[in-house]
Amino acid sequence: MVASCRRFASFLLKSILCGMLFLVGVLGVTSPCADAAEVPGHILLGADKKPVLKAGAFGGDRVMLPDSYREKAQEFRAVWVSTVFNLDWSQTKTPAAFQIAFLNMISRIQRAGFNTLIFQIRPCNDAFYSSKLNPWSRFMNGSEGVPFSGGWDPLKYMISECHKRGIRFYAWMNPFRVGTVKDGTSPDAYLKTLDARNFARLKPNYVLRLKKDGKTQLFLDPGEPSVRMFVVDTVKEVIDGYNVDGVVFDDYFYPYEGMKSEDYSSWRKYRRGSQKLEDWRRSNTEQLIRSVSTLVRQLNVKNKRSVRFGVSPFGIWANKSSAHPNGSNTKGLESYSAIYCDTLSWVKNNLVDFIIPQIYWGLSHQKSAYAELVDWWCNAVRGTKVKLYISHAVYKSGDAADMKSVSEIPDQLLYNMLKADVKGSCLFSYHSIFSPANAVMKTNVKTVIEKYWRGKLQ
Repeated sequence: MVASCRRFASFLLKSILCGMLFLVGVLGVTSPCADAAEVPGHILLGADKKPVLKAGAFGGDRVMLPDSYREKAQEFRAVWVSTVFNLDWSQTKTPAAFQIAFLNMISRIQRAGFNTLIFQIRPCNDAFYSSKLNPWSRFMNGSEGVPFSGGWDPLKYMISECHKRGIRFYAWMNPFRVGTVKDGTSPDAYLKTLDARNFARLKPNYVLRLKKDGKTQLFLDPGEPSVRMFVVDTVKEVIDGYNVDGVVFDDYFYPYEGMKSEDYSSWRKYRRGSQKLEDWRRSNTEQLIRSVSTLVRQLNVKNKRSVRFGVSPFGIWANKSSAHPNGSNTKGLESYSAIYCDTLSWVKNNLVDFIIPQIYWGLSHQKSAYAELVDWWCNAVRGTKVKLYISHAVYKSGDAADMKSVSEIPDQLLYNMLKADVKGSCLFSYHSIFSPANAVMKTNVKTVIEKYWRGKLQ
């Protein structure tokens, strides 16, 4: 009898411990007394059959993944539709053609199990909607400034069709990009080809020119107060005129190509005291984010709405290896110093409602490991009101050295599942999902959509 009681007590204790370990695994909490082999799931192995470490070359724990996918409550599942250069959207000449193309797109998105469409309505200082501030986009029907016949408004149509299907519509805007010209083409001549209402044509002195690799990148000067106000007014126009569920800025603020002295004149004009150039640039991007955040919240109160504002930044804020004590255990381009975006400050000060970091590296990447960056962003949003969604690089599947696995994207979603702070995923982008470029990409997408989300790819 005593032996039986002891065996039962031992069984009960073991069951309790197993339950605790299960919660540890699900919640993504590390326990010093939990053996990795006992955590439900499995150790991720790399192509060399060795355990993958969370921070790659920087070490860390082994990456553990659950054996099956479990949906989170109110899980955010978004797809990016990029209109710039017609990457995901083809030009259409008539409203009827636009409607046919969009109905096909949104039907596929719905069948696949997405609940949010992130559509690029302002790719290059232009518009996929009726605007008094920005000209009609050339990526819409081939000619900038030319509307569809009869004054038909594609944005109202898209939002309506999304809402009929229970899909949220997030308006994706690029704040500053104007265009790119190749060497041999005068930037000033290019600006004159823009529609007469284009802000960049009206204010050519506010357009910065960055030359590199045989081309010139044209973008509005973030340091010019009237430029930032123009972007704020653009956001206001969209929220006032359309029933969007959210507004998203992408990662393109200052260009990645590498700024030098292009904005010295505005820096000397607007800097505060002895403010360094880099700090001044970061203050410019933060002023924009703060102004848009204030605007959106004021409009929500005024109109009794709940439009959300967020940003999709480059995946690395800063590297700890670059003497940033709060940075991630990574070694890659830093948004803090490369494009002058202090996204950590935006999160900690609740200037955005959500953040969608572009973690476009694999779990086995040695310098910018996926798990390390997810953990870093989880820590960044913890204690704030900011929701965290992760953007996944479907387009790199089967191509990049760290994205060769047929289960890379599914494994990333499994890892997210363990993190309570991660509220969902965004897949980049539509074309790679529904017209995959290779077999690895197709298998990755098929697993996520059909096995995890129980949707249909076609």
